[in-house]
Amino acid sequence: MTSDYPLYDYLYSNVDQVVDPSVIASTIKSIHNLSTSDAKLHYDELNSLIYYHYYKENGNLPSDVGKRNSIYGSSIMAGGKGVVYTIKNFPIHLQIVLQNYCKAITSE
Repeated sequence: MTSDYPLYDYLYSNVDQVVDPSVIASTIKSIHNLSTSDAKLHYDELNSLIYYHYYKENGNLPSDVGKRNSIYGSSIMAGGKGVVYTIKNFPIHLQIVLQNYCKAITSE
C-alpha cells in the first residue's frame, strides 16, 4: 500500500465542500442493482478508498483487520459476507472522498 492511488488523490483534491451523507448512502444502497461484476467492482473500490485513507492517516493497518479489529467502527456482517460501516464514523475528508466517488459513478 505504499504506491500512489491516483483515484484517491483525484477525489481528495476537491475536499472544500459540504458532505451530504444521503448521497453516499443512497448510492451505496443502489449499487446492488448493478450487474454482479459491476457491483463488486464498486464495492471493492469503496473499500479500497476507505482502507487507503486509514492507511494514510495512521501509517499502517491493524494486523488483524477482519477478525477483531475494525477501522472507523466497522463490523463484519454475520457469516463474514461483508463489512458494515457507519458514515458518521468516517473522518470528514474521507466522507468527501466517498461522496466524490459516488457522484462520479452516478454521473456515468
